[in-house]
Amino acid sequence: MSEKYSYQKEWKEHRKRQKTFWLVILGYIPIALLSLSLGYFYENNKIIGVASSSLWVIFLVIFVICGIRLQFWECPRCEHSFHRTWWWNNIFSRKCLHCKLPKYAGSSFGERGKVEL
Repeated sequence: MSEKYSYQKEWKEHRKRQKTFWLVILGYIPIALLSLSLGYFYENNKIIGVASSSLWVIFLVIFVICGIRLQFWECPRCEHSFHRTWWWNNIFSRKCLHCKLPKYAGSSFGERGKVEL
């Protein structure tokens, strides 16, 4: 890997965490539909009610874990949390909230038209 892409590995990890977070959010739709349909068709069945509630609890735990992993991802340059300070957090930030490193700087991900190897 050349010096031009010195943070490639770190940004690859960030993209993985970000994609996982958004997939979990999109996973809300089938879980909500499944839970609502189970509640509608089996409204008097306590076992189905417990299963539906357990499904929601599992979803929320996974959502919180993925959100925390994304928020606390360390900036490759300053090694502080990229998306978080002690008083502010923003998972949509386009630069490090500490050292102002632009997102995907030092990687091939930020270049337009570049195919990832």
